[in-house]
Order: sequence, then C-alpha cells, then structure tokens
Amino acid sequence: MSQILNEVLSAREKYASSFGDKSKLPPPARRVGVLTWTRAISA
Repeated sequence: MSQILNEVLSAREKYASSFGDKSKLPPPARRVGVLTWTRAISA
C-alpha cells in the first residue's frame, strides 16, 4: 500500500480507539450521506 493510505488507516485506527462509548449509539434514523468538494480555478 502507499504511504499515504497507511497514514490514513493508522489515523483512523487511532481515532476509533479513542471513540469510547459513542460506538453504542443507535444508527442514524435517516441514512443520508453528505459529499462536498472544491474546485481550484487558476487565473
């Protein structure tokens, strides 16, 4: 795997390990995802 992917997966594991009891919350009632992006425009 690439170094960037390894860093992202490592950060995800670190975040998940500190998530605590929040993992016991019920799933969202509405299954909605939000996708955002930006587009750089050069002049």
